[in-house]
Amino acid sequence: MKFADQSTIYYLCYGYNQPWEEQKLSYQHVGNLNQNGQPAFVVHFGKYRPMFCHEADVISLQSLRARFDINRDWVVVPDSLGHMMTDIPGKKVLLSVKIENLLRPYGNQINAQYPHYDCSINGIFCTSEIEMAILKSLFPDIRIMVVPWQVSNRLFRYKPLKSKKRRVVIVPENIDSLYVMFHTIQSRCKKGLNPFKDIEWTLLSHKSENKRSALILDSLIFVSLAIEERTTYMMLEALASGCFPISYSDLLKTKLNLPTNLQCDRGNILSVIKTLENVLHYMTDAPEIIERVIQQGQDCARSFSEKQQAQALLSAWGEMFQNVSYT
Repeated sequence: MKFADQSTIYYLCYGYNQPWEEQKLSYQHVGNLNQNGQPAFVVHFGKYRPMFCHEADVISLQSLRARFDINRDWVVVPDSLGHMMTDIPGKKVLLSVKIENLLRPYGNQINAQYPHYDCSINGIFCTSEIEMAILKSLFPDIRIMVVPWQVSNRLFRYKPLKSKKRRVVIVPENIDSLYVMFHTIQSRCKKGLNPFKDIEWTLLSHKSENKRSALILDSLIFVSLAIEERTTYMMLEALASGCFPISYSDLLKTKLNLPTNLQCDRGNILSVIKTLENVLHYMTDAPEIIERVIQQGQDCARSFSEKQQAQALLSAWGEMFQNVSYT
């Protein structure tokens, strides 16, 4: 499906050689656009080292300069550029993964001038309804559309608990709370107050997608203590892989029927510690409860499919094309 004759969409990824969220999302978008007949490319500045399994067309900055038609083509830029976004020529869409990234360039400026209202900015793509609501409040006159994450069922697939290692994987967010959680559990373990002896703890930082999928697939528990109300791709990958999720995420409260003693109260690290200990006890004493939650998690992850993202993405770009005149 090609919406506009001869138009091409370019997603800027700069020279990042780390698996940042906006980079992963760019690859997902371009892969889906390519598969549906819309010319699109990921553009890397500098040396390119792939960090994701993808089906996206990738080009260099030099190639972009040779191809780019300022009158017809589109550029998708990361949300963290600040005022630099207006220096990029052509029609633009912002890709927002974390709202705090979008606002960080302005710090504590009292009279910040937001470039998001520049006439070249045609809209913002975000990944959830919660983020869209915040962005609409922040920028009430800008077109905001949700294009959700997709989870690869080839990389992230169910593995039974009995086949997994005694491992907990952790997203390195809210680090101070993670320290409190980890050392409290270790201290209690030494006193024989919990079953965490011989548990392996692994941080999911700066890992390629293949390495991350292998770690998550073999892990019993996934921990993310981010306070922000958003759905992360790593949470969805963990659910798809059969991990028990430990998180403040509202997604778990709405999609999973968690028993009260397996829920984490937002910002309450003691409830996280108690939940972790309860989960390991239940895995031995009442595995059917854990398996039921894991099955619900898989059902949730399956709803974030390639097809769902493609439908939302094509609809969003269709609206963009319809609301812009071509010269």
